[in-house]
Amino acid sequence: MIAVRYRLAVLALCLAAAGCGGGDFSSAVGDAKASEQARLKLVDQCMFDRSLGGDPMDRTRGPRCQCYARTVAKQMSPAEAATFVASGAMPLSVKTADVMTSCRRG
Repeated sequence: MIAVRYRLAVLALCLAAAGCGGGDFSSAVGDAKASEQARLKLVDQCMFDRSLGGDPMDRTRGPRCQCYARTVAKQMSPAEAATFVASGAMPLSVKTADVMTSCRRG
């Protein structure tokens, strides 16, 4: 019973004194959301591009596109990811050909 009271007192003190529970995480959430949206858009574009002129039974398409999208999304800054999601313009800082080559190797 004492431990419960102690924990509640520490939590209340922490919230009141330091404001440790009321931080503004909206920018971090927005950055993560933009990055995830960019990754999903990259997967869609890759799957579409690879389906146009290839073997319809190619089972490596999905894993390669996942590798490509994950790697390219990690290379983008949050601002670049948001711009890519909005306009579809790939940032010049991302080396897409190198990424696709590395994802083909396995």
